[in-house]
Amino acid sequence: MPASTASTPRSSSGRTIGEALGPERFLLLRLEEIYVAPEAAVETIARFIGAPLGPTLHADLEALPRMPRSVGGYCEADLSVFSKKDVRALARFGYSADGGPTGSGGTLPAT
Repeated sequence: MPASTASTPRSSSGRTIGEALGPERFLLLRLEEIYVAPEAAVETIARFIGAPLGPTLHADLEALPRMPRSVGGYCEADLSVFSKKDVRALARFGYSADGGPTGSGGTLPAT
């Protein structure tokens, strides 16, 4: 699972925080990525921190993420209460105006 860089928050200088720190010091994993592919997320984190994991610990860590019932609930809600500024902020983190990273669900005001 590659670390995401396109939606990395930006510093006041306009560079992404990840660019400023460099790939050896910054890893961005979205919570959705951990829920959808826990094995890949565990491997990515272990590689990033340089910690080899035995099979037992690896399996234990993979079993930890539990998707909350609230995930995706906003996709079924009327999201027009959000301002254009809010919508732009969501876009910076990789969420689309039509309801999420995969483009399913609710609607936000046009940007």
